[in-house]
Amino acid sequence: MTAFVRRLLWRILKEAEIDPAVRTMDDTEGVIIRKKVIEDLLEDEYERKDDDFINFVEYFARGKSDKVIEELILQLYRFSESLPDKESWFDKELTNKEGAFAGSDFESILLEFCMEMLIELRSEAEKFVSLSLSPYGPSQYEEAGSADVALFNSL
Repeated sequence: MTAFVRRLLWRILKEAEIDPAVRTMDDTEGVIIRKKVIEDLLEDEYERKDDDFINFVEYFARGKSDKVIEELILQLYRFSESLPDKESWFDKELTNKEGAFAGSDFESILLEFCMEMLIELRSEAEKFVSLSLSPYGPSQYEEAGSADVALFNSL
């Protein structure tokens, strides 16, 4: 950095009343902070016991893990970062009335997320069928596993 740029930055920081020792966070810090924020958010929502939130979790989460919900929140966050005015977008999407969801950006995000989940589930079902057909595998479950694979392929 040249002396001119350094002086210019120093003056801008001073005028904006920003601590000159401020630094940008690295990627690892960002991941850790985002994970902590999402965990805190989910914990707060669980404590509120809001019916809409509980229905959302029951619909999207698998098992007792919030990993799928956390990933959905991160996908929504990453999408919103690409928007020029994310606050307005969120306000518009969150105030949509019943039936206004169709064709929205949020619908696209959820559909993409659901497709990823279906592909992952189909892959797991295919692994299960393969395992059931292996020597000493649980062959009695092959038919049910194959039916699951066929169902996922039909979607």
